[in-house]
Amino acid sequence: MLGDVLLINEKHEAAAREILPYIIENKKDKFIIAVSGESGSGKSELTHVIARLLRKEGIFCKPIHIDITT
Repeated sequence: MLGDVLLINEKHEAAAREILPYIIENKKDKFIIAVSGESGSGKSELTHVIARLLRKEGIFCKPIHIDITT
């Protein structure tokens, strides 16, 4: 959320490196990647690491954060 501080660590980096090849292998001209999980599970951190790695591959991306409460 706006104003949150991301605490990115090695577990986020490792997970993103594992996910990245699958994204690149299956990408289309336009696509959406959704990340879901419990509050505080590291979704935002993971999303930002994935975005950074995709940008290094020349793939433009923008993380969009949406909190849905039920």
